Amino acid sequence: MAEGRLAGCEGFTLVDDGGGAHVAMMGRVVPSATNNQFTDPYLPVRGHITAPDGLFPALSFMYPNYDTYPVGPGAGDSARLARFVDEICRHARERGLRSVVFQYLDPVADPFTETLRAAGFTVVTAAHRAELAIDFKRPDQYLSRMSSHRRRRIRAEMRALSAARIEYTRRPLRDDDEILVSLRIRLAEKYRGAGDPEKERRWFDNVRRCFPAEDVFVICADIDGRTVGFTLFVRTGDRLTALLTGTDYGHPHARYIYFGTCFYAAVPLALDLGIRVIEYGMGSEQAKTARGCNLRPLRWAVRDLAADPPVGPDHLNGSD
Repeated sequence: MAEGRLAGCEGFTLVDDGGGAHVAMMGRVVPSATNNQFTDPYLPVRGHITAPDGLFPALSFMYPNYDTYPVGPGAGDSARLARFVDEICRHARERGLRSVVFQYLDPVADPFTETLRAAGFTVVTAAHRAELAIDFKRPDQYLSRMSSHRRRRIRAEMRALSAARIEYTRRPLRDDDEILVSLRIRLAEKYRGAGDPEKERRWFDNVRRCFPAEDVFVICADIDGRTVGFTLFVRTGDRLTALLTGTDYGHPHARYIYFGTCFYAAVPLALDLGIRVIEYGMGSEQAKTARGCNLRPLRWAVRDLAADPPVGPDHLNGSD
């Protein structure tokens, strides 16, 4: 999906004497700060690190979808995980690297995170991923778990969308979906000043290439037959991920369309599909929690290979 986001990735695999793989991850060498707020190894944790520029070159581990966890038959074996971490640190020292950092460690990787702590890594929480639990049976129960203040606010937004004659439709992603491309451009113009049609078309091409058509769902907001907003969801098992969204922000009724396609019309879709969780990614935490989401912590684990102890107070202020 995100080709080119992480250039120069290498595979790191722990094997047994017979050559069988036990644990594997993808990592890359980052020679210096990149100033990319999402992929730079240390920019997201500058509030915890006092001298991040001194920790380069770094051996960084993360996946293009902002996740990190080991895979393989030994991924749940504490002894093999400990050996895997030791081998990674040894390899990094031999290459003359200053630090090893694991980014975006989700709670699903907690056993691995504890192995990193034991190996001298300092662990800090630097981001959160929003998730909406679909632990109810009927759409009207979506609001019942919220405070009265939040219920009033959401109902007011729903009434405004209804008064604007918004109609929600579900459909698959089409082969030539220029209306969705145009809405992505409107989104980019609002937040970045300009849009790139070819870049947006590549996003949709990658969705078609990476996911079966039956697992891709587009919720559209239509006014008088014209699509003025959408959110595209991808199903993986019992989880639904909000992957792409767009809105015609020049439309007079654009204000709540994003919330309509992304949340209010998505809940019935999730119930119909038997979905357990809708994932909404990082950012806009206040807006997402106000609509029922929980925040899952995403952690960084850092080891300064030149320090003794491996990560000390000169580099990290406070740990999780």
